Amino acid sequence: MPPYAGANACSCADVACALPDQCHSAGVCDSTTGQCTYSSKSDGTACVSTSLCASGTTIQSAAGTTITVGGFDASRGGWGSLATGNFLVNFRGRLVTSNFPGVTFVLTSAPTLTPAYLATLDILVITSPSSNTSAITPLSQAEQEAVSAFIQGGGRFLISSDNPGFGGANTQNANNSVLGPIGMAAGGTMLPGRQSMRSTVAGSPLVSGRSGSWSTVDTDYPGTWTSTGNATVVASINGDPSLPALAQFDVGDLGPASARGVVIADVDALSEYGGFNIVMVKNIVDYLIPTVQQVTAGTRVGTCQSGVCVAGAATYCPPVDACHLARLCDPMNGTCAPGDEALDGTPCGNGGSCQSGVCGSK
Repeated sequence: MPPYAGANACSCADVACALPDQCHSAGVCDSTTGQCTYSSKSDGTACVSTSLCASGTTIQSAAGTTITVGGFDASRGGWGSLATGNFLVNFRGRLVTSNFPGVTFVLTSAPTLTPAYLATLDILVITSPSSNTSAITPLSQAEQEAVSAFIQGGGRFLISSDNPGFGGANTQNANNSVLGPIGMAAGGTMLPGRQSMRSTVAGSPLVSGRSGSWSTVDTDYPGTWTSTGNATVVASINGDPSLPALAQFDVGDLGPASARGVVIADVDALSEYGGFNIVMVKNIVDYLIPTVQQVTAGTRVGTCQSGVCVAGAATYCPPVDACHLARLCDPMNGTCAPGDEALDGTPCGNGGSCQSGVCGSK
């Protein structure tokens, strides 16, 4: 409380010595100066700090979880190779244990997408461009069937098509070969030069996630789709709904056991420009690796130390495992309530999926 500012010395009747905080006793007014003085409460006196149940986001994964991510090798994928390709450098850089405590990532690659190879993966990442001016050899019918079976069986995926002309006459065949297994088809429109991809679903985890939010990202000669099947479109070129460019598949969208997936119509948006594009890429990775859990806010009890309320340890309520949801925290005592079972088919690591709260094997 500042000194009394009256014209005469205060009688203290005019000054309310309100408590400044929980760790000081009632104030005493000095009638000469009009200033309140306070004494600190004893160390160890209970006080209420910000939150007994920690608010915000925490990452929890089962210790020892291994997630295998794979796609084409350099001979087939070129710049779109997961292991070495320039298109996926930001995506690849996100796959580290420091971003997902408890998770070990294994990156693999192959020239052909066979059932045997796909059976080793948790997440498949493929692009139709192999460079800015060339396309991959289109997926064969056998490869498309293998990818479809992988997805139907709970495999997660990131698939990128692009504009219809970047790689010559073979381009649309390449685009449609990667989109076919998820029931989508590439558009025939070439959108020239720098364009904007604008979000249309603000609540999508691809748009607003642990790593931040974005409304617009840059693209360069992007493509679009004529059919989006069961996908949920969350962004379009220049905000035009007839030019869909980013979409998500949620659990069950492609079959009873299908898992999450992301498809984008411009591979450059994954790799260039920085800024909000990086936020988008991080949100894509977080969506495909659903280990991010929200925790609830409450009251945290602390103790007074030298007149300052020092908070006690915060309580987080992560899920007990990958097949249970985050648990609510009781703000009065910091204990965690049991978590509900995750939906059947929810990915739970190593290609398995949840059934009745239990992680089944691949």
